[in-house]
Amino acid sequence: MVTADEARVVATSGDPDRLVDVPADGVTMGEIVMRGNTVMREYFRDPDATAAAFRGGWFHSGDLGVRYPDGYIELLDRAKDIIISGGENISTIEVESALMSHPPVADVAVIAVPDQRWGERPKAFVRLAVGQHADEAELIAHVKAHIAKFKAPESVDFVLEVPRTSTGKLRKRAAQRRTGQIQQQLGCNDGRPCRGRARWCRIDRWCGESGLGNRGGLGWAMRPVPSLRRRRMWAGLCW
Repeated sequence: MVTADEARVVATSGDPDRLVDVPADGVTMGEIVMRGNTVMREYFRDPDATAAAFRGGWFHSGDLGVRYPDGYIELLDRAKDIIISGGENISTIEVESALMSHPPVADVAVIAVPDQRWGERPKAFVRLAVGQHADEAELIAHVKAHIAKFKAPESVDFVLEVPRTSTGKLRKRAAQRRTGQIQQQLGCNDGRPCRGRARWCRIDRWCGESGLGNRGGLGWAMRPVPSLRRRRMWAGLCW
């Protein structure tokens, strides 16, 4: 017999073992937790991870969502990927969906980057469809027209490929690592925008020529060019 309690959308108070259900208003975000005989028992030989995952007696999925008045739950993002900007939660999936609704965009990944004023701000990596053109200002304006303006990315990098696993899952950790590395290279890893301190550059598929990465591997291409059809691009990623 399969038995399980109804999944909950909860927030934690000062006591991590005390789970409080968020209002079923379709707006208030919380973590989705569950329990029952359909949920795993433990992590193999890892009691600390098991204890952390089952805080308060419920399995913490790591997924964030909202509950609607009719009881339905909508998944919004992974807890580790959520962007906290000025005390507001920004779902990277929501920003990615807004960008993907623009016809020239073929693929996109959104991550959090440090910001001196707001704590974190969204940054987008965009692959344009073959034969399509769009610049940073156009994409940011498109996002602002579809979702709350404060959720729009602070900057957009155009890439030849958005990093994904063999199953198609976005490799956001890879994007974050490379962003940190290039900010350190440019001397702007202090939470202030790189804009104005970075050199204009073009995206180069093979990073070995730049001296900042390995040929065919993960790295940065930093080959300055005077212009690129008047569509200047900030330090491009070469995945």
